[in-house]
Amino acid sequence: MSGTFFLWSSRIADASGAFRRSTARAVIEPDVCSGAKATLLPPRGFHLSGPWRPKCRSLPHPDADAGADGAGADAGGGRNWCWEYVRHQCYGSHGYGSWWEDQLKASRFGLAPDPRLLRLFPLERPELCEQRLETWEEKGADEDLAWLREEVAVYVVNLRTATDRWKAISERLTQLKIPFQRLEGVEADEWPGPRDGIGRGTAGVALAHLKALEQAARGAAPLALILEDDAWLAEGFASKLRQLTREAPCQWQVISLKSRCPFGSCVSKHLSQVVPDGNGGKCSGLNFGFLAMLYQVRSLEEVRAALKRAVWHEKCYDVDVALASISDQVAYYAVPSIQRGLVKEMGFESLRDARNKESGTA
Repeated sequence: MSGTFFLWSSRIADASGAFRRSTARAVIEPDVCSGAKATLLPPRGFHLSGPWRPKCRSLPHPDADAGADGAGADAGGGRNWCWEYVRHQCYGSHGYGSWWEDQLKASRFGLAPDPRLLRLFPLERPELCEQRLETWEEKGADEDLAWLREEVAVYVVNLRTATDRWKAISERLTQLKIPFQRLEGVEADEWPGPRDGIGRGTAGVALAHLKALEQAARGAAPLALILEDDAWLAEGFASKLRQLTREAPCQWQVISLKSRCPFGSCVSKHLSQVVPDGNGGKCSGLNFGFLAMLYQVRSLEEVRAALKRAVWHEKCYDVDVALASISDQVAYYAVPSIQRGLVKEMGFESLRDARNKESGTA
């Protein structure tokens, strides 16, 4: 394995909320980046104009309270309830539609402008990566599988009690000839910290992924792929993963292989750069899903530290949303969930939702 290493700096919030300069090491290998140089982008807000600006601020909202962090605020101040309604349409479709479709649905109820007249762009340059077509190249499958086995350590987060999930994913990975290692999941009962109304499932997912990142950071391979145990990898997965790394800018630290309700900007045929939502506060509920996450190992400790602060100190308890909230500090890219042919959920009941229901926080 050969290559060059690249040093770059990022702004990381410490526990007090102040910012410090931190040097993150990101690996540049011939097969793990496009050669392009990316920059971290600040939160982005929408600039509404014309009659829709006052209308979006005056609309009623089903949740009544926007929250103390300014959820729903547009770039010019005030609450952009139109954006909130468009987001809720995305939640309703589980992120499998396009943002244009979600806005069109909201507009039919008078809750957002018609996208044909005034379009919001949660995902900029959508013509590049927000599409349903399968556009993967599967050339040199044997070579690509050898690359994955050499360069990517694969981990599966699994609760000891979830034997059906373990059986399904281990059989699938074996079928694809992908080596993997099981990482023990975490039940929230093991967490000694304050509850603050956090569901057992939400806390357990956050703890499990932070623990998995800590373990993966000790790996010898330059890349780490952390899978949840209901992930189903498509045929030709190794070739598709290698294609993703070749599309990603060289400063990337994290790539989500399936991101619902993605906010940011398309940068290639399959990838978007995640950007914090400047319209909805620090934990605005976008870029859902930690189903399959790819990390550069050399910068993993710094990513984990920043994510841990976002989850516990910023109280952004949903770990997927927390990572999106610090995407101005971490070079985070994602495959929009509208794309097909890479990875999908197997269809098991959500353990997070079940645990939250048990704790009365669903």
